[in-house]
Amino acid sequence: MGFTWQPKWVRKKLSESGIEVVTCVDETTNLIVCPICVNIDELCPPNKPTSKQIEGVSLFFSIKDLIQHMYTHIEESWREKILPKELKEGEEEEH
Repeated sequence: MGFTWQPKWVRKKLSESGIEVVTCVDETTNLIVCPICVNIDELCPPNKPTSKQIEGVSLFFSIKDLIQHMYTHIEESWREKILPKELKEGEEEEH
């Protein structure tokens, strides 16, 4: 029994609560990739399904989960802009 699968990534436009996201969806498992974490132009070029393997990225079961994850990217960028340098360094030491 293997722990991997042969993905078939296709580009799709997903929408939820008025938010539209263009990303890659695996037709085998319906897992969704974050288009911020992964270069979707390489993983699933328009009109060309691929079977590329990806590692070390989060995959999502629903568009709601993906949108929640994408909000964390916004929070990270705001944190970088507003937190003093000393506080950022202190947070890194705690982790």
